[in-house]
Amino acid sequence: TYNPKDGLRVGGLASIYDVESAPAVREHYPLLAEACHVVANIRIRNMATIGGNLAHADYQSDPPAALVSLDASVELTKRNRVRSLKLADFLIGMYETGLERDELLTALLVPPAPPNSKGTYLKFTTRSSEDRPCAGVAAWVQRSNGICNAARVVVGAVSPAPVVVTAPELVNGKTLTSDLIEEVASKAQAAVDPIDDLRGTAAYKRQLVKVLVRRALTACVNAEGIR
Repeated sequence: TYNPKDGLRVGGLASIYDVESAPAVREHYPLLAEACHVVANIRIRNMATIGGNLAHADYQSDPPAALVSLDASVELTKRNRVRSLKLADFLIGMYETGLERDELLTALLVPPAPPNSKGTYLKFTTRSSEDRPCAGVAAWVQRSNGICNAARVVVGAVSPAPVVVTAPELVNGKTLTSDLIEEVASKAQAAVDPIDDLRGTAAYKRQLVKVLVRRALTACVNAEGIR
């Protein structure tokens, strides 16, 4: 369900395809729709749930980075209590979450999207297009008259949990020129601590992060049809 005041609430048993195809998500959170759309293949997206995806906490997954960039929370329920927790705090590490004993992840909560913002999600795979990401970058930028009011860039799939790499003091109140975007990308490259795995070495992923952050921020600045 969606309303402009509270934002989006998605039940934990909704499939990833349900999320990517929901009209409210496509209209108000296209960044999330993009990230869900590139998960594996249509068969997997019709079977896998968004709650299961987040509770599994596989570091090589697409939705977490997009959702952290949107400041999403999860609703956690046990017999006598319901609480919410920011997804950035819920995802502690590789296959490790903030779920307590006897808790279930019952819903995904996403606040209203910032007005006048543009966002995108970029995924890079080293094998087939249906593979898990070697790296993924979610970015959104809010601007007025060409000046950046707020921005968030999150890197996923390279570290045990998504990494927020944007420094507000670096971009807020400034024009996102190509030189400034390059500086942000270089700082993102230095901020991540990638894991060596079958999809790439740490050094390869670090360089890839720089490229993807540059492309994602440039896409946000140049975007006309995405929010």
